[in-house]
Amino acid sequence: MTEREQIMRRYTEWSEPQGLKISKGWHSPVRLIGKHRSSYIDDPTSRIALECYQAGISRWQDHSSLWIANRKPVLYLAEPYHISDDHAEYIHALATEMDVHIEIHEPDDKSLWNPDTSWTVAMSVRDFKYAR
Repeated sequence: MTEREQIMRRYTEWSEPQGLKISKGWHSPVRLIGKHRSSYIDDPTSRIALECYQAGISRWQDHSSLWIANRKPVLYLAEPYHISDDHAEYIHALATEMDVHIEIHEPDDKSLWNPDTSWTVAMSVRDFKYAR
């Protein structure tokens, strides 16, 4: 089995019991709050995003996926190989600004992209319970 097939198998085994499907569209945390074309990273109206983008703190979105339940985005996952203190500060500020739930997990065997190597950043709408 290829590495890509292994990743997709982990995604399927994790998502199906929760009734989630991966979005084939644009993967961005702002989809959780109904935005479709601009992102907080490109949107000059977002002070936090603009400052962080200019500082180069947008790299936390590596290996991202957007998950759908009942035809609505409910969960955004990013699984980077590293999260700095600046990343964590930005992620929490963005989640507060968007009014979404946030969880950041250090690498462990529950990481979907690359177990024991990838961090997990999960942003979810308030009425969705993220289960690792």
